Amino acid sequence: WAYCAAAREPGFLTIGVGLPERAEGSSDGQYAIKALSSAAALAKVVETYQPTEAEVQIAKNTLLSGTRAMLRDAEAIGQNLSEMVSMGDWRLIFGLRDALETLTADEVRAVARSYLVASNRTAGTYLPVAPDNAAQIARAPAIGIPGATQLVAARATSALAGAEKASPSAASSPGANSYVVK
Repeated sequence: WAYCAAAREPGFLTIGVGLPERAEGSSDGQYAIKALSSAAALAKVVETYQPTEAEVQIAKNTLLSGTRAMLRDAEAIGQNLSEMVSMGDWRLIFGLRDALETLTADEVRAVARSYLVASNRTAGTYLPVAPDNAAQIARAPAIGIPGATQLVAARATSALAGAEKASPSAASSPGANSYVVK
């Protein structure tokens, strides 16, 4: 699996490999060696693999299909527009799509040669422990806010009671569709 956050500047690429459950009778050390050797093999593949035009086209088609689906879903487009705004410009949602459409395998290989090198890598290994060896975490204490127990029963005050009856129509909000252009 892999994940790369879209950003204006180069950021990070997270790549992982999952191992089957530890074989009965194998030690933590044996499993750790298997995990580390798998991670090292993955790193070598990432560093040396040269994707073909056909493979890049398949990846592009998959990503562009996801973008088209996102643009048909009001909730998804809202979330993605918000992400793009946080990166500096809502139009990135379309700019990234347009850049993806023209991406070539040569460009992918050039980026890989520049960034996916051993000196630019941080590696980690997560080896789960058996549930009986896991840390026992106590339930979090009450947060100590005066009256916190009353928050469960909190309701709108009379000052806000009318808000629940407000109409979202333009007619109920005089001037809502008026804009001041300076």
